[in-house]
Amino acid sequence: MAKDDYDYLVFKILTYLYVCFRRRGHFETSTFLKKVISSEVSEDYVIDVLRFMTREELIDGLNFVAPRMGAWIEIAVPRRSSACACVD
Repeated sequence: MAKDDYDYLVFKILTYLYVCFRRRGHFETSTFLKKVISSEVSEDYVIDVLRFMTREELIDGLNFVAPRMGAWIEIAVPRRSSACACVD
């Protein structure tokens, strides 16, 4: 399976979120992006995958904002302040 395959990325994303859910780690935007984005995967593609996952109701709590340069993903983190990841 290719590293940029949709199902592979969904698995990586859900695995990271499951670790956070089981409280074996806490969500950190920088760690999340390092786990998902690699040289084989463009940041724009990851944004598309996250949008599809949101539409398929696999995940929630994301707001996609389109500023003038790049794209912002606003991440709602329960019981903490919201985190915001910039993906140029």
